[in-house]
Amino acid sequence: MSKDWSDDDFVGGCLSLDFANTVDDRVDQSRDQDLLHNYADLVSWSRATGAVTDDIADRLSELPSKYPEKVTSAFRRAISLREAIYRTFDAVSEARTPDEKDIESIFSAFAAAGRRLSVVPGGDGIEAHWKLDPEDASGPLAPIAYSACKLLLCGDVKRLKQCHGCGWLFLDRSKGGRRRWCDMKTCGNRAKVTRFRQKAH
Repeated sequence: MSKDWSDDDFVGGCLSLDFANTVDDRVDQSRDQDLLHNYADLVSWSRATGAVTDDIADRLSELPSKYPEKVTSAFRRAISLREAIYRTFDAVSEARTPDEKDIESIFSAFAAAGRRLSVVPGGDGIEAHWKLDPEDASGPLAPIAYSACKLLLCGDVKRLKQCHGCGWLFLDRSKGGRRRWCDMKTCGNRAKVTRFRQKAH
């Protein structure tokens, strides 16, 4: 069974950061924290974020039985891209220079996806439109790679932060720019409980 995704899983502020955050806790490495265990999880996540339409997601879900080797390869590329995105924006959030190999991986993924991209008039001017091939297991990576490149080149990376609790990445659009947590309901509350217990002792 694929994970049931909720709004609490999408706090990054853009698609690529939400993808990097598909590891439950980047700080605690004592257990398996990965939220993407297989290709079905990748498809369900892509559907939940709107990165792929329901129709495309339904057809992608059929690929593991049709092309198991291609699907396995596509899933490995997805995880590799996710980790390159995480390491890159982890470095940016701490004012460090990202690794050139990670940057190359991100832009290579976008270059491979470029043929699926077209631009159409939208509410804010020009919007990206994806023509994804339902027979291409790597299709969901196209909008993710585009999001990462867009954030690197045109995004407000000054707003990029990491949660003090779990290490998730997010764009801080709060008033005053003082957000510290991925979500107050999760890491924020845990921090409050920890402080309370420390004071009690």
